[in-house]
Amino acid sequence: MNCVLTKFIKVCYLLFCSSFFTSTLVAQSPGNVPSDLYMWLRADKNVMLGSGIDVQRWNDVNGNAAKYAIQSIANNRPKIVNSQINGNKVIRFDGIDDYMRMDVAAAVLSGDCSIFMVITPREDGDVGYYLSTHLNGNDRLKFGHKLTGELTYSNTVPAVWNGDMHDKDAMVTFQIEEDFYADGYVNAVFATPWTHSIQNSGANEASLGQEYDGSGATSNHWKGDIAEVIIYNRFLTSAERDKVHSYLNIRYGINIPVANHNQFNHTNYPENIAGIGVDANQNLNQINSQSEEAGAAVRMLAPSNLGEDEYLVWGNDGATTNEIATENPTAVIKRIQREWRVAETGETGTVSVSFDLAELGLTGPYNAADFGLLVDGDDGNFSNATIHTLGASIIGNVITFNQVPFNDGDWFTLATELGSACIDINITMFLEGTYNPATNEMTTNLNNRGLLPGQTPISSLAIPTPAGHPYSVAPWSYSGTEGAGWTSADYSADVVDWVLVSLRTGIGKNTEVARGAGLLMKDGSVEMVDPCVLDGTNSGPFHIMIEHRNHAGAITSVPVNVVGNTVSYDFGSSNNTHSAGQTLVGAKRCLFAGDCDQMNDAPSGYDINGIDKSTWDANNGVFDIYLLADFNLDGNVDGSDKSLWSVNNGISTSIPR
Repeated sequence: MNCVLTKFIKVCYLLFCSSFFTSTLVAQSPGNVPSDLYMWLRADKNVMLGSGIDVQRWNDVNGNAAKYAIQSIANNRPKIVNSQINGNKVIRFDGIDDYMRMDVAAAVLSGDCSIFMVITPREDGDVGYYLSTHLNGNDRLKFGHKLTGELTYSNTVPAVWNGDMHDKDAMVTFQIEEDFYADGYVNAVFATPWTHSIQNSGANEASLGQEYDGSGATSNHWKGDIAEVIIYNRFLTSAERDKVHSYLNIRYGINIPVANHNQFNHTNYPENIAGIGVDANQNLNQINSQSEEAGAAVRMLAPSNLGEDEYLVWGNDGATTNEIATENPTAVIKRIQREWRVAETGETGTVSVSFDLAELGLTGPYNAADFGLLVDGDDGNFSNATIHTLGASIIGNVITFNQVPFNDGDWFTLATELGSACIDINITMFLEGTYNPATNEMTTNLNNRGLLPGQTPISSLAIPTPAGHPYSVAPWSYSGTEGAGWTSADYSADVVDWVLVSLRTGIGKNTEVARGAGLLMKDGSVEMVDPCVLDGTNSGPFHIMIEHRNHAGAITSVPVNVVGNTVSYDFGSSNNTHSAGQTLVGAKRCLFAGDCDQMNDAPSGYDINGIDKSTWDANNGVFDIYLLADFNLDGNVDGSDKSLWSVNNGISTSIPR
């Protein structure tokens, strides 16, 4: 009986394993076209190196051990090179003696088949072939480029794609019918029939990077890069080709016509099409992308919410990059004439957007405050566009804007001169809970312990705080994206916590004209994450309001003038009596600690009372976490926090919220 039971368990276990592996080990395919995919080689997958960077064996993406390219002779091996076509790897052939045998594919290439390759020809002193087949050393197929850089089927026929292709990334596609013709496509564009009356049947050898002469010796080695090889053992339909070409465009940034693109449909924006996207079934995870075509100036990266089967793709209208003064918002004097448009599949979140200013024809020196990203969502007229300046920074010739939210169909361009220039906000303030009169600074314990939003905690037992400023919830309900996607690397060592700054033309909430989340530094200075909270459309003066998540807020009781394009106020100065809602600690005026349950405050102000203590009671003894009841901001909720509450219990203000 035990024996029977044991056998039954073993059988069930085997059936379970068989079912599990059958359902999870699904083959991947480019463009999600799996039918009759024979071989798929990609320079970033399953490449076996010999010594150093020499490529000994190039294996199928899906791990089929019988499908590969190989070079057993060390001196004839190509090299693998990182970060080439749109940041992706390539296999580089030297044009002298590098090649790889791909005989396992010879039979497929002898019949009806479809071939896709991503290549970059390099200037050479000879004709070279990146793909060829042979019958015992006699040529069958051979695709390469001439000395002039023209792509060719054979050196005995006219060039089939005119123009110098040296150093240009290209996707080449062949549809071959056995012993009759080979149609060719370059970057998804039909290049007229490449050849008729071919003889491709019977091949028993195939090569990457060379051909054979009649005696079987290698010759006409190819100089250039190969990033990807895709072979189907049948003709693909035009719809299937479009799927593969769309995949290759997203991955490599090589332009294809809008009509052939599955993720981009804006026909008036056909230039420099590139995109980011994720699709596990295609082995695609392109999260940093820029077109590889001449004139490309835009890069997108760092998506905050790019998920499976989601894409963000953009292209431009091909207009000049001259600066123009038309169709601009009030705060913009000049913008680039060229316009871009995006297509979004799914919800990709926010992205960072970079412009190469030199590529746009702009000359330095550059000042980030002069530029803005204009985004329009209704009609492509930028007169009512949103001016995005969040995180604007320049490194070399490249300006980058962070946390840009796009919607499907949005237009965007670059403002090069802001008219009503962004008004700087220069605020100093202190929190009672973390201020140390002996050092005249605030402590940075939350930062040191990795507990600020988005940071990785120092302790493995600590609970990480989700990225993003903490004021998106009630009662603040601030919808700004500051801090979204941040990590520990985004915080300097002097950051204490996040604060919320509001600018009002009067005391009442209904006079608020701008709000922004900023970083409070240990010396009391506030650094606004968005440098253009005040975009210049309102020149002030302003009542400045400062809020913190567990301290009572404060506001200037008199409006503050804009001086030298800057609005300044030192909430911490003991000489400044024109602000309400503070206590004197040593030499500094600080926000009152202990107001953690602000949801229950009176509508007209702030108060510290028993409801706040109830929140402390519920969290007392909790450590290594970013909590409202942590009044001294050390990462723990304990008696020291209660002491701060006890001192301020009963404090209230009538600041309009």
